[in-house]
Amino acid sequence: MKLRYIILFFFILSVLFLSGCTQTKEDSVPSTSSTTVTTTTASSITSTTVSVKTTSLTTTTTTSATTTISTTTSTSITSSTLWNPQFREEVIEEEYDSILRLIEVDDKPVYVAKANNKYFVVWEGEEGQRYEDIDYLSIFEYNKKPTYKADSGVSWRVISGVEEVGRRYPHIGPLTEVNNKLTYSVQSRTGWMIIFGDEIVGTEYDYVHSPAEVNGRLAYFALKDKNRFVVYGDSKTKNYHGFSSQNPPTEINNSLAYIVRENEKEYLVYGEHQGNLFDSIKGLTEVVDKPAYKATIGDKSFIVYGEKELGKEYDFVGSPTEVDGKLAYCAMEVDVGFVVFDGRKQIRHSKVYHPIEVDGKLTYKFVSAGRSVISYGGVDVGRQYDQVYCFAEVNNSLAYIAKKDDMWYMVQEVSV
Repeated sequence: MKLRYIILFFFILSVLFLSGCTQTKEDSVPSTSSTTVTTTTASSITSTTVSVKTTSLTTTTTTSATTTISTTTSTSITSSTLWNPQFREEVIEEEYDSILRLIEVDDKPVYVAKANNKYFVVWEGEEGQRYEDIDYLSIFEYNKKPTYKADSGVSWRVISGVEEVGRRYPHIGPLTEVNNKLTYSVQSRTGWMIIFGDEIVGTEYDYVHSPAEVNGRLAYFALKDKNRFVVYGDSKTKNYHGFSSQNPPTEINNSLAYIVRENEKEYLVYGEHQGNLFDSIKGLTEVVDKPAYKATIGDKSFIVYGEKELGKEYDFVGSPTEVDGKLAYCAMEVDVGFVVFDGRKQIRHSKVYHPIEVDGKLTYKFVSAGRSVISYGGVDVGRQYDQVYCFAEVNNSLAYIAKKDDMWYMVQEVSV
């Protein structure tokens, strides 16, 4: 009888011992180290407060004689989902004074750089021709090529890929695409006109500018005998006193929308609707089928979204945008900046910049302790660099340009 109890006692002890040594898959994340890989982790918690132990993930990278590659891992917790964005870093060997803009072209990063007081585009690792100036704000993808206007010091010309398109002019307006045609306004010796693919339109008017696509039709501002109106396809709007030069015609919920300037005031015309009067309007855009813009009265700026006026409690607001089907804009109170997203303030910083959407996530740059950092879906990205310069969505992932110890880096998110 005693022997039976002794055997039972040791059996229970063995079970307890084995269960104490067993670790579930959810409690463990494998960790490895490599001399060619740099891995860092950061935790951000939203929605549900939890306690998480963060460890590095196994990563495999390659190096070459001219490129240094490392991987950064960031961790964010949303409810019970573990998110670990990883990034591939490549050294940009060339010495540039600055890198001004990063965009996506055919799912690849393209950027505008400056060196020795000349501007050029770097596409597929190759530098384009250098110019006195490039309108880097209007560079965009057209026919899977970076397309932009450049100044030789004598005249402006349009470059698509590595080829010059069309004629050279004293002045060329911002570039856009209308019905798959490269479109822009130009000033020639005989006056202003619209280059619409292979066509020239608007020569019957005294002045034309700001072309855009609205419902599949070409729309632009025009002046004729002191009458100002919008040319929209084959029709024209009524005459107005003037238009805002900072807001071209646009499409909002399938309707033509534009900003009229009259008697030192500006207002929105949207379909059959006329908005309220403001001193100025900037950043007109569409957010969930409604017009949104930044309005100013005196020294006070705020957001107009549909019929609502938002952000009047802040000292400053930036232009609005749509992120994941929600309204987003940057704002400041005294000397503190933050992003307002879906009506809620995000983390406060000394300074924040215009937010964008990357793979459905709120993404913006902010300044922390004198360094610029990216907030990507609630995760801080790029703290290991001296500064983060420009960023964009490339192939549904985050890409950015950073600098550390006088070295430039191209950093791109990689699939895990």
